[in-house]
Amino acid sequence: MEGLTDERLIAKQFADHFSNLCANSSSLRAGEVKAVYEHKRPCYLGNVDDSRYHFDAELVENAIMKMKRGKAAGLDNITVEHLRFSHYM
Repeated sequence: MEGLTDERLIAKQFADHFSNLCANSSSLRAGEVKAVYEHKRPCYLGNVDDSRYHFDAELVENAIMKMKRGKAAGLDNITVEHLRFSHYM
């Protein structure tokens, strides 16, 4: 059996393989995961009186600026770029 020797073809097959692995191929499954999240979210209870959970605008800004750009949006369809390039009024 002959192996691939063309570097461009090897790179393309490698990229295609991992692109297919990382793609969401099931909108049905994505909908199921979103439904579970939306079901659980209203029941979330945090301890708002605990001083470890206090934050201010500077802390939020610093956290956002440390986030890596170019990542996929979450279930809310918000990307890091949305947060970094939005401005308060």
